[in-house]
Amino acid sequence: YNFSNKNFEINNGFVYMAKGELLIFDIENKKLITSDYLNQYLKGQVVNNLKIIDDFLYASFDNGLISIPLEFIENKKYNAAPSSENQIIVYEYNELLNKNIPRGFSDIEKIGNLFYVTNEQSSLSVYKNNFNSLIRNYNFNGNSVSSLASSSPTKLMYLEKEKELYIGSIGSGLFKFNVEDKTFINIKSDQGLLSNNVYDFLNSNDKLYIQSGSGINYIEDNLIKNINFEDGLSSDIFHKESLHLNRDNIFISGNSSLQSFNHKDLENKQNRFSISVFNLIGIDENNKKSIISKDEDGVYSIDYKIKTLLVDLFPDKTYKSDQVQYFLKRNNSDEIISNGYNNKLQLNALPYYTSNLDFYAINGSGEKSNNIVSLSVYNAPPWWLRIESIVGYIILLIISITLFVRYKDKKTKEKMEGERKAKELEEAKELQNSLLPKVLPNVNGFQISTYLKPATEIGGDYYDFFYKKDNYFYAICGDATGHGVVSGIMVSVTKAGLNGIPMGDPSTILGQLNKIVKRVNFGRLRMSLSVAKFNKNSVELSSAAMPPTYHFSSKTKKMEEILVPNLPLGGIETEKFDGVKKEFDQGDVMVMISDGLPELPNPTDEMLDYEKVYSCIKDNAEKSANEIKDALVYLSDDWAKGVMNPDDITIVVIKKAA
Repeated sequence: YNFSNKNFEINNGFVYMAKGELLIFDIENKKLITSDYLNQYLKGQVVNNLKIIDDFLYASFDNGLISIPLEFIENKKYNAAPSSENQIIVYEYNELLNKNIPRGFSDIEKIGNLFYVTNEQSSLSVYKNNFNSLIRNYNFNGNSVSSLASSSPTKLMYLEKEKELYIGSIGSGLFKFNVEDKTFINIKSDQGLLSNNVYDFLNSNDKLYIQSGSGINYIEDNLIKNINFEDGLSSDIFHKESLHLNRDNIFISGNSSLQSFNHKDLENKQNRFSISVFNLIGIDENNKKSIISKDEDGVYSIDYKIKTLLVDLFPDKTYKSDQVQYFLKRNNSDEIISNGYNNKLQLNALPYYTSNLDFYAINGSGEKSNNIVSLSVYNAPPWWLRIESIVGYIILLIISITLFVRYKDKKTKEKMEGERKAKELEEAKELQNSLLPKVLPNVNGFQISTYLKPATEIGGDYYDFFYKKDNYFYAICGDATGHGVVSGIMVSVTKAGLNGIPMGDPSTILGQLNKIVKRVNFGRLRMSLSVAKFNKNSVELSSAAMPPTYHFSSKTKKMEEILVPNLPLGGIETEKFDGVKKEFDQGDVMVMISDGLPELPNPTDEMLDYEKVYSCIKDNAEKSANEIKDALVYLSDDWAKGVMNPDDITIVVIKKAA
């Protein structure tokens, strides 16, 4: 066999190797074994990774993974079926049947009963107990704090003490994932990594070693340190799993070499250095540069025309001089400002009068500079901030107070007017609430959940139910145009009409209501309304200018957006209203909404839109009616982020229960 391209795992005297077939090397008996029983599960698949967790060996292939109990192998039952308690399990991805199964893995880490899995297809995914139970996927969604900003994750390493999962990647550096608050932090080469390609981890003696690029990084006391060619580490093409621990020695394996160092040598190695100021350069508003000199008191003096100050620092040692990070503390505060590896620190908008600046540095080995460079800078203020100018400001203030008193009187009158309007708005809200059902009907075989969030101005949203046992069950959702009391009167007329006309099919009901609303003559105001009639195994729906109604079929697992293109009530008296009829079986869901939900703005004035509403309903369609409604409410709150809804939001969810 050619072992150079095989994947390895070692456990209890056995070496596991795979590439097309699974090979087992018994170290004690110096015997290489193939298992026909195990390899039949591979079905010719090329195994691209192995991982031992607890008592199981996991083998990855392009379209899934296999779980093999170690007792089956280590009890030397290579070609016989395992016990019923520990079955071999094949998890194979299927777009239709098993689309949540991981398509192989780059690495797996188990934390409690959760499996964290990385691969190129789905980035980082979390499964509970087994690989059929996907809990969450952290594929990059544009937010680098709540999702993994890499499509090529490599190794995983969990540190229990820190409650953090470290994730390596190709090209994106190192990620730290806090398993408690579910947030990511990205560390790259500009923060101390030797490379943004991270291949392997090793945790030893409270240090996390990271094989990145052509060297080794390690994290100690929250500092990113490194071992590179300046420490005697030779360049090589390092292995996929290149870091190994043997007693106090750490080995780094590559295609051409096996190198080692004793971790205690890192603690004993001293790389002391100092920093000095080369010069200070001031840059004025015209981008003109000038060297700033200190006076006999050691103070650097500038005036308000200097907009930027450049402080040029340098270390006195060449050892890892290109890996020195520079830091600044202002005016004896506890805030530390990092300038990264740039030895030219740019200070903008220095405060007037005296500023005390302290500079220090840390090199690639984590050593802090022996000294702190302290500078005192005096920034002279412009004339308009001098004493005589301040006297003028006081006089101006007296005049301003006089004007303010007059302004306050005006505002008091405006406030009284506002209170009057607020009272009218409150009355309109009370009218709107009085028209809604006090309790939801208890309809056998159906789950019903509703939600109405009034707007800053009353928008006239309305929902209702008409139910007579063993006779009929109707759901109503509507939205009157306009705002305030007038819209409430429109809803009142509609509700009265519904209570006064015979209940028939939804299209007929809308036709009768249309005539009533038209005859009342609300001018240009209109009433949008959806009516759904629920039969034993079907639903009839008609709509007068309402947003789409969403219908999820539990049988087909598909969701349909139903839009019935009719005019609103109160338009043309002879309008004929079309309707549709759909099957409505056990587990089916119907969701009716007002346009206040999809047209909800966020802080940047973007609308939520119908696509997100559609996706939210589809993702939660197999849950209860209350859970579907709660998901839509959460979607709206999360999108708005505190922005008040300009129009009423109404949600009516009806599910055919078991």
